[in-house]
Amino acid sequence: MLRTAVRRAPEDVRFRWATLAHEAAQGIVEGSKLPEAYKLLDISRRHPEYGEMICEDGQILASVIYAVQNESARTLEDIVMRRTGVGNIGHPGQNRLEKIAAAAQKELGWDNERMTEEVARVDRLLRLPE
Repeated sequence: MLRTAVRRAPEDVRFRWATLAHEAAQGIVEGSKLPEAYKLLDISRRHPEYGEMICEDGQILASVIYAVQNESARTLEDIVMRRTGVGNIGHPGQNRLEKIAAAAQKELGWDNERMTEEVARVDRLLRLPE
């Protein structure tokens, strides 16, 4: 599927795909509508740090930025549970959760206290009972 999509894509899009890891590019194409995929690739091209995968299904950090800019996401819970689906398969791990929150913090202008509160809220939501 990815090879077919890449062959059909315009040359500038093929170049963008080539700069991402294969798994991330495949996740973008399979998990997104094509216009969204172009926007995700553009975000990760302009900000290579947002090309990092944030879950096993191929979602990349650019999907956090996309959710804030295009889907009105305003909380970490909304981003993790609804906009990206990162939390749908369980807790993504503290490091990933903090990376997602840091990207949201930059985009939404949260102070450090707000970021800490957002991470704690989502961590409680996803943590299994002991």
